[in-house]
Amino acid sequence: MSTFRCEIVPIKLEPHPNADSLSLCRIWGYTVVVKTSDWTNQDRGVYIPPDSVVPLCDRFAFLFKQEQIDKWKEFRYSNEQRPTTRITVKRFRGIYSQGLLMPIDDGKREIGEDVAEAWGITHFEPIIKFGTNGDNVPGPSGLIAPKYDVESFNRYGYCIPEGTPVYVTEKIHGSSSRHVFHNGIMYCGSRSNWRAYSDKDLWHQVLKQNGWVEDWCLAHPGLILFSEIFGQVQDLQYGAKKGQLFLRVFDVMDNGRWVNYCELEELVAPENRAPVIFIGPFEEKLVRELAEGNSHICPDQLSEGVVICPLVEMTHPEIGRVQFKIVSNRYLERKNHDRLLVKIYGGMFL
Repeated sequence: MSTFRCEIVPIKLEPHPNADSLSLCRIWGYTVVVKTSDWTNQDRGVYIPPDSVVPLCDRFAFLFKQEQIDKWKEFRYSNEQRPTTRITVKRFRGIYSQGLLMPIDDGKREIGEDVAEAWGITHFEPIIKFGTNGDNVPGPSGLIAPKYDVESFNRYGYCIPEGTPVYVTEKIHGSSSRHVFHNGIMYCGSRSNWRAYSDKDLWHQVLKQNGWVEDWCLAHPGLILFSEIFGQVQDLQYGAKKGQLFLRVFDVMDNGRWVNYCELEELVAPENRAPVIFIGPFEEKLVRELAEGNSHICPDQLSEGVVICPLVEMTHPEIGRVQFKIVSNRYLERKNHDRLLVKIYGGMFL
């Protein structure tokens, strides 16, 4: 998971072009639609980004159905039983509102402070439908094999200058994986863990269905394939039949070094890589438009978004490796994404 924070941010209102009673608040690269009257005399708020999960409590009770609130008040669930709901994206008068803006109830807190833990807010983790109940095992000894994280462009986009040579790939909706052949052993792993062999394990099963992966690893010992497993994995299924799994590579690590794009082209065949949809100088407006398109793998299905990568590896002192994701607003607001409430309260929606 990339950096997850719910920070106190400064509030500056802009007019909504299509509604006199609404305003816009720009928070880094996000836009939130708010009721003007709720924020006219406020200079700070708590920003809760999309794909955050908030608990039923007094602070967030207005986001829940009355029957849930009544049961909660009667029984006072434990934290494990407490209902939660997920923050997403909704359009108000033609403008996407991304996330939730909340008033501060503690005047001692400062701009930049993270309140996620104090407010019981967590990051949404999707449920994988296939084979995730197996055991974890130690990873390949002597190899650097990090968890794979990509920061949000909306939060840290200032770390990549306009005009930087980049390539943009489709962000595939599935489950992250790592595969490597090392010291005579084929290792299969999720984003966070290496997995014991099981006929039902997602990361081993994809190996069976996509024989080229093991062949590639055997031919390139010590090189780690970082890929996305998709198909019958989550709700966007890319035309997969029952039980069918696909895999596309988005990165390769060689002895702790991420390979540049030109090396990736030589190492992995185009049909086995995440679709490249743009190569050229970085332009924010263009890349945001690309994020809202349909999938290049399954054109009748929307895309989850895009990933932006410099053609030559870059680092930034604030975030380390420069690489960003933009999640599609269409993906976040889709009807089957979760229940959506269209009530505005200080610019939040669910």
